[in-house]
Amino acid sequence: MPEEAFTTVDRRGLAEHAVDQIERLIIEGRLVPGQRLPPERDLGAKLGVSRPTLREAIRALTIMGILDSRQGDGTYVLDAEAGFLLRPAKVLLASEDGLDWLFEVRGLLEGGAAAFAAARATAPEIAEVEEWLAAYPSGEMSVDAIRTRDVQLHSLIIMATHNPLLSAILASLSTSLSESRNLTGLEPEWETLGMIDLKVVAESIVERNPDKARDAMIRHLDNGRQRYQRRTLDAPRDGQQRGR
Repeated sequence: MPEEAFTTVDRRGLAEHAVDQIERLIIEGRLVPGQRLPPERDLGAKLGVSRPTLREAIRALTIMGILDSRQGDGTYVLDAEAGFLLRPAKVLLASEDGLDWLFEVRGLLEGGAAAFAAARATAPEIAEVEEWLAAYPSGEMSVDAIRTRDVQLHSLIIMATHNPLLSAILASLSTSLSESRNLTGLEPEWETLGMIDLKVVAESIVERNPDKARDAMIRHLDNGRQRYQRRTLDAPRDGQQRGR
């Protein structure tokens, strides 16, 4: 594979951007089914991310059914057609109402995924969510650290649904999901508020309370959308006031 196939990942949302870039290479045919990814050290250097961040991205893509991580043999690209079933949806998401539609779909899919996780998670999967909660910060975190933890919990939830088709559908929307997360995290305090919401989601999964987990995830998404929309509505007024 040519060196120029990879570009350094922007430091905002490192794990998400690494996922997006690997997905893009697959869509463009520069990574093909059956091809082994470069070693972690080399791939991390090409993407400009640490090995732990790269492992998080690979884990997410493995859960989505796009990569196959084989212990002792590296990571391979799968036949990812199922992972891109909804590519035409990207055209709709580019429309004026696309963001509202996306948040509605996220509420259905991610709210449902949280409920499934609460009902279906195995004991080891519950333990992983408990570990995520145990590492919940008592002080301030960087935006990069918060976004990494956001992706980590979403990956744990998807894995705990035990529904490969749901994983594939979410994978097909991953770029749009990443973009929507960037919009709802434009301000550092928004990221902190979002993490508070996600803590409730994680606690509900550990409690094995599907309804509470679903409601908490939908509330998390609604809060993010409302913060972004308020800022969008305020922007023209701010501009008019500055122009006077």
